[in-house]
Amino acid sequence: MTEQTDRTISIPFSKKQALALTAALAAYVLTAFCFGPVEGLPEQGQRAIALMAAAVIIWVTEALPLTVAAMMLVMVQPLAGTASLNDSLHNFANPVVFFVFGMFCFTYAFTRTGLSERVALWISRMAGGSPSRLVFCFIAGGTLLSTVMADVPVVIMLAPIALKIVEQNGCMRLNSNFARALMIGLPMGILIGGIATPTGSSSNILTMQFLQDMAGVGISFAEWTAIGLPVALVLIPTVWFAMIKIFPPELDTLEGTEDFEEEWKKLGPMSRDEKKFAVFILVNMVLWFTDSIHHIPVPILAVIGGTALFVPGIALLNWEYAGPRVSWDVLTLLGAACSLSMSLWNTGAAAWVGNFLLGDLLSLPLWLLMLVVGFFTMWIHLLVPISTPLIAVFMPMVIALAQSKGINPATLALPMGFLATASFVLVIDAVQLVTYQYGYYSMKDWLKAGVAVSFIWIPLCVLSVLFIGGNVLGLY
Repeated sequence: MTEQTDRTISIPFSKKQALALTAALAAYVLTAFCFGPVEGLPEQGQRAIALMAAAVIIWVTEALPLTVAAMMLVMVQPLAGTASLNDSLHNFANPVVFFVFGMFCFTYAFTRTGLSERVALWISRMAGGSPSRLVFCFIAGGTLLSTVMADVPVVIMLAPIALKIVEQNGCMRLNSNFARALMIGLPMGILIGGIATPTGSSSNILTMQFLQDMAGVGISFAEWTAIGLPVALVLIPTVWFAMIKIFPPELDTLEGTEDFEEEWKKLGPMSRDEKKFAVFILVNMVLWFTDSIHHIPVPILAVIGGTALFVPGIALLNWEYAGPRVSWDVLTLLGAACSLSMSLWNTGAAAWVGNFLLGDLLSLPLWLLMLVVGFFTMWIHLLVPISTPLIAVFMPMVIALAQSKGINPATLALPMGFLATASFVLVIDAVQLVTYQYGYYSMKDWLKAGVAVSFIWIPLCVLSVLFIGGNVLGLY
């Protein structure tokens, strides 16, 4: 007799997952069927809202793997009656998905060539042993790098060096103002830099794409940068000043800075690949900034540029290195969010929700309404902490609200787009979590600093949208 082997595979399923899926299903059923017809809201729109509510619960709780959830949410739209199969698939293949893929390739090449290590060491050396200057250098360096790179890779690149510095100087966890200022200032600077250019964050491109698809309003790469970059540059010293005042460093000088000098010398001159990538990114930036001249959409440029990194002669990437690092979860989440958002828009649900939530505020002066949208975007992170679902849920609503008021949708959409990554209430974004895990600051510390900065960031965004976007560029 041969011994039989039990090949049953047992995959643990937590109670939290079960509760989350039950809550998602209950949210859909209650919203779609149990409230009855809602005045002014088509039945399709009611089901689109129900499906989006279920999606947000699944995304926030991670009740299902993000890629699995994304595929499912696209395919159930025809069953829910919110979109045809062709429409749901068409909206899933949004240009934003391809843009983000291209930017992933740029980021991986930056790291693989070793240029990222050189830049990180250069930023550390600039401080010259001064604690307050080091905080400024990390805030400014993180801000500038994140204007052309995804936020998470930037913080992953700089955070270990910040950790090494606080450890070398004997900073105690939750008992060092210098460590608090550095570990909070770094992710804040990176989040700020993400608004400066369209390439700084996928939510920027998503905002631009929704404005084009839903309102026919085109914003070029250079126009977004003209509005966002001045805000980011002003916020660099603002965040630094806030960190130093809220958390005055207890150190007079830094120990261990000579280690960075030694490491810098070991790097030697720039390698051929580093020089090649520097030229490559410069050429691509020129193409991005001139999209209004050559009329090649930025997502196309991003994919062509990302592909070129694999071409013989450039060969800064190979698929063995890049393939396992591509975040397919992010790409499919973006596609599903776009698909669900367009169903909210096409069914009339976005206009109904906009009037229901903010319709009573339409009589406010425009600048005050923009501030309300800005603060709403910041605090809604407590409910929807991820920027992509936040834009997916609320951007169609804001665009519809602006159209009902008879104003250019960009005046309300841009403040939301600039603040979608402003997770300044709690440590719930991947960028903050990288430094939070080190244990040098608490949720209360982050809230204290974040709220202080937000009361400058939000009015500054509104002012830039109104003055530069309206008066200087004449966009509206």
